[in-house]
Amino acid sequence: YVQSIVVKKLEKDKRLASEVGRHWSEIVIGRFDYTRVKKEAEVLKTLKRADLEAVFTDIVLPHGSGRRVLTTQVSSSATTGASKGTASSKTLEKGVVIGNTKEFVANSRIFTPFKGMPGKLAQL
Repeated sequence: YVQSIVVKKLEKDKRLASEVGRHWSEIVIGRFDYTRVKKEAEVLKTLKRADLEAVFTDIVLPHGSGRRVLTTQVSSSATTGASKGTASSKTLEKGVVIGNTKEFVANSRIFTPFKGMPGKLAQL
C-alpha cells in the first residue's frame, strides 16, 4: 500500500495545470519547497506499520494522549447581535465568540505559524 502511494506521489504531472497548481500552493503557504513531493515520498518509504498504529492510538482514538478536538458553530450577526466591527472576542459559558479573526489568530497559541518562524504568520 505504501509503495503505491509513493509511486502516485512521484508520478510526473500529466498536465501543466497540475504542476502550476502545486507550485502556487507552495507560494501561497510561504514555504517555497518545490521538492516537497519527493521528500514526502522518501519519508513514506521509511514508515512502518507500528508508526501508523502509534499515530492512530495517540491521536485518532477518543482517549488518545495527543487527541485534540475542535468544534465550531457559525451564527449570523442577526441572531447573535454581533456587529461587523466587533473588535475582540467574548468569553461565553461554553465557548468563545470570535469578533475579529485576525486578532484572535495573532493572540492565540493554537495556530502554528507559516514559514516555520515562531510568532509570525504569512501575510497573504
